[in-house]
Amino acid sequence: MVRVKNIIYFDAFGPQSTDKVVDTVVERLAEGDIKFVIVASITGETSLKIALDV
Repeated sequence: MVRVKNIIYFDAFGPQSTDKVVDTVVERLAEGDIKFVIVASITGETSLKIALDV
């Protein structure tokens, strides 16, 4: 079996990357083979967005 996955690199960290991170996590979870997601977040904004979108 061959698996091809994408890696996304961000030029900068911070709120400007949050929506892309959330979209990427939601897309990856849709594949169905991940049970848990751990999100590091200083303000909680990213964690909240992922929780609401999943």
